[in-house]
Amino acid sequence: MERAWRLDDDLYTSDNLLDPITFDQLIMAVHCDCRQVNEASVRRELEKILEMRKDDMMELLERNMDIIIEKALENRKQEA
Repeated sequence: MERAWRLDDDLYTSDNLLDPITFDQLIMAVHCDCRQVNEASVRRELEKILEMRKDDMMELLERNMDIIIEKALENRKQEA
């Protein structure tokens, strides 16, 4: 079964929108993807990882915009 990536379906409100980046992930990316290992290549790899994570985050946002708005409005009604 394919994931829907939707709140209240297969995501929780406590799930991360933006996945963390570990040192291990960066080191492995540099190891595998960089011909030369230096400060510039490490920075480039981190930027690439960050851009991919940002794209994923924006996709999650778009898929769930209606639910996010709905839940925010529900919370306002409960406070009133």
